Amino acid sequence: MDIYTQIEESLKEFLLQYKFTVDEMGASSRSIGDKVQQVITENFPAICKEAARRLKTEFEYRAEISRRAFEDAAFSLGDKYFAFDVKTRNVEVGFHMPNIKSVERLVHFYTSDTNVLAIISVDYRLTLENRTKPINFERIIVVPIEQISWDCLRFGKLGYGQIQVEPNQPIIVNREQSREQWMKLFFRKLTQFYKEELRKSEAMVKWAKECEKLCSRGQTNELPRLSRYIREKK
Repeated sequence: MDIYTQIEESLKEFLLQYKFTVDEMGASSRSIGDKVQQVITENFPAICKEAARRLKTEFEYRAEISRRAFEDAAFSLGDKYFAFDVKTRNVEVGFHMPNIKSVERLVHFYTSDTNVLAIISVDYRLTLENRTKPINFERIIVVPIEQISWDCLRFGKLGYGQIQVEPNQPIIVNREQSREQWMKLFFRKLTQFYKEELRKSEAMVKWAKECEKLCSRGQTNELPRLSRYIREKK
């Protein structure tokens, strides 16, 4: 097994034995997800200890990471820097479209071949009526982002663009996909995304000008709907 699957196995073992309590988790999906993330990041060196032993190596952990940092946890191994981003998901909540990373921050981070972004994805189901085991973990994945298939990824409009998991889609892992292959698809799809957003923006400018003209004439009953206007201007 590689470094990611080793950490994945260690994380599964850790979460299965960790004693979560109803009182410490809070009531909302956000607070529960935050608690799971906090437990993973605070115990990350302990989680990875067994993985390092099996790999017969030692990880050099990054001690302090700010809330606005690129990563939630990290370590160095030789000349490589492994940044880990923790994503949690309550499978019972109806709509999921989690942001993974800002496209700009990822591009700058991946200018160095020695930097690796790994995603820790934790799917869980709540059983709050069971106070001794209020949370069940259904799927746990540790994978470098370049091994996540583009069949389950998309771009969102937040900021300059965010890599997102498709709504309500499970993460699809392709362990055979190389970083070079993934990045080629990344830039191709990002260019398409920006072109489509530019087309929409140009249509929105035309819509605003047309609405201004109609309003100045008192023809407010003829104002077009923006969504329909954008579709018709394709």
